[in-house]
This record gives sequence, C-alpha cells and structure tokens, in this order.
Amino acid sequence: MNNLVKKILYGTIAAPKLFLSQIKKRKPRIAFANDFWEGNCKEIFLKAQNRASCFWVTSDTKTLKYLKKQKIEAYYYWNLGLQLIKPDAWVISHANRNPKKKKNTFWINAHHSIPFKAVMAKESWQEKKKYVNLLSSRIVYDHYKNDGGLQNANLELVGYPLTDLLFKDDLNREEILGCLGLNPNNKTILYAPTWSHDFNDISKKGLFPDWGKKQEQILEDVCQFMKKNNLNFIIRIHRATDKCWSNNFAHIIKSFKNVVKMSSASHPEHIPYIFSSDILITDYSSISNDFMILDRPMIFLEIDYQIFPDGFVIPPSYMIGHKVKNKYKFFVAIKKCLDNPGQFSQKRKKAAKDLHTWLDGKASQRAVDVILKRINENF
Repeated sequence: MNNLVKKILYGTIAAPKLFLSQIKKRKPRIAFANDFWEGNCKEIFLKAQNRASCFWVTSDTKTLKYLKKQKIEAYYYWNLGLQLIKPDAWVISHANRNPKKKKNTFWINAHHSIPFKAVMAKESWQEKKKYVNLLSSRIVYDHYKNDGGLQNANLELVGYPLTDLLFKDDLNREEILGCLGLNPNNKTILYAPTWSHDFNDISKKGLFPDWGKKQEQILEDVCQFMKKNNLNFIIRIHRATDKCWSNNFAHIIKSFKNVVKMSSASHPEHIPYIFSSDILITDYSSISNDFMILDRPMIFLEIDYQIFPDGFVIPPSYMIGHKVKNKYKFFVAIKKCLDNPGQFSQKRKKAAKDLHTWLDGKASQRAVDVILKRINENF
C-alpha cells in the first residue's frame, strides 16, 4: 500500500463526521486550510467561531492531533469527503494548501506574510484572481491592483490579523522565555533569516552568509559573543531550511545555555518570540515587517538582490536598521542596537504605519466581517 493511499484512508475515516457537521449547520460554514495552527488563518478562525461554524483542514498529523485534543473540529487534508462538501467559504494562507476546488466555491486568501519579494509570474496572478485577497495596507493593495491587474472585487483592506496579539495583554515575556530555558532578565536577540526561495536548491543558503569561514565556526563565534555579553540568542530558521541544520550545529549550541534553536515547523507561531525579543536579525524575511510594529532595533544581513528578478512588493527602503556584510560589522551592529535602541525609531514608526493600515489589534474582526458579508452577498 503506497503512502498516498494510506493518507487517504487515514483522512477519510472522519468523512461521516464531516458530512454530519455540514448537514447540521445553522450558521455560515467556513473551512480553513493550513498545515499549521498559526498565522492569519488561526486568528481569523478564533474570531469567527462565535459567528460561524468553522473547521480546520491540515496535512500535518501533529497539528490534527493537537486540534482534536483542543476540541477544535479538524480534518486531514486527504479526507475524500472534502471533495464532496461545499462550505460557504474556504480560507487559506497559501495557494497550494487548498483541497481540490469545486466550482462556485467562495475562496478567501488571508496570506501568510507582508513580503519583500514580488512574484510576477502570470500563473501566480491568475491564481490570485480566483480569490478575495485580505490585505494589510495600501502599499500591498496597490501592488496587487497595479502590478497584478486584480480588480477591487478581489481585494479587501483589513489589516494583518496575526499581529493582533501584539496589541493585547495575553503575552508574557517571562513565561515565553522561561519555556525556552532562557533567562528573561537578559536582553534577547532573535535570529530569523528566511529560506533561499529556490525550490531547485533549498539548501544552497547557509545558516549565515558566506563570511569567509565555515558555518560551524561562525556559529561558534556568534554563540561565544552572545555568552560574553549575557545575551539570549534564539535561532529561528524557516521550515524549508530545517534540512540545513546539521548535527554539528546542534552539538555547538548544546554547550550554550543562552542559545536555543527552533524552526517555523517546530514553533509555527512567531509572534510570541518577536514580542519577547529586543533585537531582530534577519535578511529579506517578512518577519521584519511584523517586528517593526514594536519599534525595536533590527539588523539586516547582506542580501543578494539577484533573487528579486520580479522586483518588490515592499521596497528595500523598508529594511530599516543596520546593514551588515561581515562578522565584524555583525557584532558592532548588535552593540549599537543595545547602546542606542532608539536609533531609526522615527523611520520605523512611519514604516509601520505604511505597512499596517491599522495598528489597533482589530484586523481579525475586520476580516471576519468581510468574510461574512461576502458570504451573504453570494447567496
């Protein structure tokens, strides 16, 4: 029995429950499809569940088990019943996460980031035209409209739901860092570069830039610097580059109590960790556009702009902070951020307002209002 057949059998066991829930529905029925319980989809789900009948679809068995344990209605991606039912709306964050489409189904794309890198491929824009796209700001809205040719009917400006948590009192820095085994009394640096964006060679991008030494030696030097300066160091890599994390790396950080490694697979939600960090170090990851809301220092690694053949959604001028091209400048930039965290503050505040039309913690509410309004208009 091949792996796909096993997945289908595993998923379809729950088909009767899926059909029963569809028949019994008294509220609008909204399906959410995402591998992990995180991001814009999660925040919209939590806000929508009192006004609609919601369920989650995932291809990750750990996520499925977690959601069922939390008493959240959830199904496996390969459940054949998903091909037969028709919810009032599907909400996704990645175009390739949606189960097979059915005609006349209403699709919402909540998106998973405010990206720097543009995707101008014709097929990508054609895909986006099939959805109502929930967008964070006028900059992104204009990009979709002017560069992608999308109509106003495909675009809704609601804000950025996953950042709503930053405007609430639900996060506790001591608890978050304590769970990682880190000292909450120390300043914390979050190191979060993105992946190579090359599906043909995902591992071509190292943990650090090419600074003339082996990656293991750079990691050792960085960890020693963090220890010497009493700094917590959180290494959070993209799930696509998890395979680049070697046993040698794991062995190095094991001897440093102030250093932890995670990935967007092991720790899908990044908001608790940016909230708990004093400095962000990244490259062209969209995480900087979330961190910017906090008005805290950022450091950007040297970027190879050849990976941006289609241009930008958010221009490089929004990478506000120190730019570093080698290990020496990397360490100098960290010290500058610690000594003068207010440098670039005015620029960060202005950029945050540009990238987030609303900074009020109510983006999830606006998203739900839009979805329910669109559902009613579809009937």
